Amino acid sequence: RRVNYQVEKTRVGQMTNYDKLTVEIETDGTKTAQEALSQAADILVREFGRFAEIGRASIAGGESMGASAPSANLLDAPIEELDLPMRAYNSLKRNSITKIGQVLSLSDDEFLRMRNFGQKSLDELKERLALRGFIAPESTSMSTDESDLPASAELDEAAAAELDRES
Repeated sequence: RRVNYQVEKTRVGQMTNYDKLTVEIETDGTKTAQEALSQAADILVREFGRFAEIGRASIAGGESMGASAPSANLLDAPIEELDLPMRAYNSLKRNSITKIGQVLSLSDDEFLRMRNFGQKSLDELKERLALRGFIAPESTSMSTDESDLPASAELDEAAAAELDRES
């Protein structure tokens, strides 16, 4: 539910160039604090590993990360790693979509048929997938021009987003 951390200078013997990391983790009970920390560390290692692969991929074959197919580990990653807006995330969860591989297997039409998952949510999802190399960035803009939306649609989006934050 909540994580706080603090980094302090510390001394080990005569050496004073060390840091001490204190992490406070409060969970909702579905995971222990140790499990949550372990999962967070795994995610960080995996994501930082992708940065290390950027240089190797361009040197080895001149390919971008998005050109290769995602590995099985990445397909089994939870959708939480996409850091989606709450509205899109809640809609996916309500439709039992919990893994990135499931997201990649659906068509645009299937997403748009989901309750509370409109074009804006689809555009945000595609943007997050492209940023993480799961799909190729599209040459045309994925977002809709908000000036084309009727005022009531903009209000409905804002009201629904507010409801999602409250729940």
